[in-house]
Amino acid sequence: MLILVPAALLLAILACNGEKAEPVAQPKDQDTTQKLVATPLPNPDEILVKAASEKLVDQFSRRLRSELMDAMAKGDAASAIAVCSKKAPALAMEMSGEGWSIRRLSMRQRNPDNYPVSTDAAFYQQLTADTALTYLATWKFEFKRRTYNYYQPIYMQAMCKSCHGKTEEMDPAVVAQLTKLYPDDRAVGFEDGDLRGIFAVVAQWPEAKAKAEKLVSSSEK
Repeated sequence: MLILVPAALLLAILACNGEKAEPVAQPKDQDTTQKLVATPLPNPDEILVKAASEKLVDQFSRRLRSELMDAMAKGDAASAIAVCSKKAPALAMEMSGEGWSIRRLSMRQRNPDNYPVSTDAAFYQQLTADTALTYLATWKFEFKRRTYNYYQPIYMQAMCKSCHGKTEEMDPAVVAQLTKLYPDDRAVGFEDGDLRGIFAVVAQWPEAKAKAEKLVSSSEK
């Protein structure tokens, strides 16, 4: 006949025999009010569109920097103004299309058309507040259309001082031309490392997918 010995009695018997009793594990109450939430893995489309946005910004900034350096090499900082005022918008238009668009925006803008509003302004402020951020991005659903918005900061560099630095340190001819072309210019007075603006990329999805694949696979720098 099998005799069941209660756990407490078993412990007492073992203690009397000089043996060290091991504690009996008691079941723990489980909190069933908290639901487990799985961290979503990146969507393949999101991986693709982010990589393509980065590539588009890189290509645009490299080409624009090359134009500016060519202008500066001629020793005429005033010609660099023409690059920013004329060639930069033309380059942005050339590199847009196929569901993509790229722009430069700034709250201390030179061209009034480059002032950020709505969602762009909100993300601009986040990049201003946290300089550790290298980019921000979000999906938007508006008017039955899905878009991917990507933002990357533009920081002040030494080569930009000729046109965006302190006016008292700039060439008077450059200051005069800026005053003539942009009476309400706010894009001066920057110092090294200041947030001068942002690149703003918009991709209509899935219309932009074909170009995204081209951008990612392209070897162009």
